[in-house]
Amino acid sequence: LDDIVPVIEKVTKNKYKGNLIRFFSIEPYKNWIKTQIDSNKPVIATFKLNPSTTPQWIIDHFSVISGYDENGIYILTTWDEYQAKKYRTWEQLLSKSMNGYSFVHSNPNIKYLFIAVDMYE
Repeated sequence: LDDIVPVIEKVTKNKYKGNLIRFFSIEPYKNWIKTQIDSNKPVIATFKLNPSTTPQWIIDHFSVISGYDENGIYILTTWDEYQAKKYRTWEQLLSKSMNGYSFVHSNPNIKYLFIAVDMYE
C-alpha cells in the first residue's frame, strides 16, 4: 500500500504526485470519486476481491475508476478474468458476499475503509 504513490511518481517521471487518502464512510468517498471524475482527474482506488484467497490482506487490487452513475462505478482493470471494463453497483461494492470487486475488507475490526490516491500535477 505504501508503494503506490512512489511508483506513480516514478512511472510519470514526477509529472504526477500523489497522496494516499482514506475514507471511513461511503458518502464522502462517493462524493470524492464524483468530484475527481467531473474534474477530469484520475481516480485510483483499492479493492478487495471476494471470495479472497488472501483474507489477511486489507486490499487485493488497485484499479482506475473511469466513470460513475448514480448506481455505481466503472472500473478499468488488467485482470483478464474480470474483463477490461467492469461495472459495479454501490450495493455490490459494499457487499462482502457478492463475488468480484468490493470495498469491504477482510479485517473484522474495520467495517469500512476506502483507500484511494489523490493525484495532481
